Amino acid sequence: MSFKHYKVQQRKTYFELLPFLFYKYQRLFFGSLIWRGRKIWAYNFLLNLKYKLKLKENIEFHIIFIFSLLKITPHIILSYLKIGGVKQGVPLAISWKKKMTYAIKWIRMSLRNKYKTIKLKDMIEELSSAIYDKGLSCRKRKKTYLEGFSNRFLLKRFKYKG
Repeated sequence: MSFKHYKVQQRKTYFELLPFLFYKYQRLFFGSLIWRGRKIWAYNFLLNLKYKLKLKENIEFHIIFIFSLLKITPHIILSYLKIGGVKQGVPLAISWKKKMTYAIKWIRMSLRNKYKTIKLKDMIEELSSAIYDKGLSCRKRKKTYLEGFSNRFLLKRFKYKG
């Protein structure tokens, strides 16, 4: 009996998933830019971002966008517990969709000023510096990891259901 007619499933490589990741990230990013129903502004902002980021880095925009957001995506988040009058962050693993959401949220919140507007120049700097593991949102991820690593003993001590 031959099994030639069965297809052998192969694992998808990282680069085969890039179009899928770009589509997912871009949808979330576009949705986060819309504020008070300004879809035209968000669409123009995204087009200008694509053009100027490509000019700055001399690489295709999709690759810059995906790799910068993959550098920012966290693998854990902190859920805070009050223990002895002090809030301590307990590290929790999160799903893939939440990872994408937190990455975009950290970029957006780090770039918003008191008038709740995001400047194109700052966004270009943030995304291009995230490739090299620098910038405000990368610092936020590192800070989260450090606090989660220092409070990892809480996972064994308390069975947190969150």
